[in-house]
Amino acid sequence: HLDHALHDHLNAEVVAKSIESQSEAMDWITYSFFYLRLRQNPNYYNMQGRSNMHVSDHLSELIETVLGDLEESKCVAVEGDGVVSPLNLGMLSSYYYVLYTTIELFANSLKRKHRLRPIMELLSSASEFDDLAVRRKESGELQLLSNHMPHKLEKPAFNDPHVKTNLLLQAHLSRISLKEDLAKDQMVIVQKALPLLYAMVDVIAANSWLKVALSCMEL
Repeated sequence: HLDHALHDHLNAEVVAKSIESQSEAMDWITYSFFYLRLRQNPNYYNMQGRSNMHVSDHLSELIETVLGDLEESKCVAVEGDGVVSPLNLGMLSSYYYVLYTTIELFANSLKRKHRLRPIMELLSSASEFDDLAVRRKESGELQLLSNHMPHKLEKPAFNDPHVKTNLLLQAHLSRISLKEDLAKDQMVIVQKALPLLYAMVDVIAANSWLKVALSCMEL
């Protein structure tokens, strides 16, 4: 399943200077188990055949698409002759192990006027929390919890993992006791939040926004 997370792996290799061109990216992926599986199960990867030509065309299109997405996210620069180089957002994503979609979200959404509440909402929206489970009947508990939070959410969907993330972060900061399952989820969220905040501070620093940087550091 390397193709499901190829953006972040490829970005890390570009930052490390292991990959400096599209052709080197092609060479790199041929050493992966993913490359071997393409021939064994082409239908699973939406390939029409298992010949060298089929594999080569599929990988070329995949690499081109992924690098194009990374370029659009301003994580890498791709020149006309296929030369690839890392940009600041890509380096931050790799250094802090933050998903490229999250670093793009931070770069596009952070504003000079932001303070604690919008920073908390942005942090909770990170892609790292997409797979946080909202268990059956848990939305009712989250709704009750929201009544005691200092930062109220506008029209929250209590089955949304990002809403759950926001509420559990606020509960942590407010020192509110939680049931066992929610407390375990809260520990995971807090651990994930730290590198995200470090990355956010660096994104803000690149824009020279002092007040919002201080708010982020306070969080």
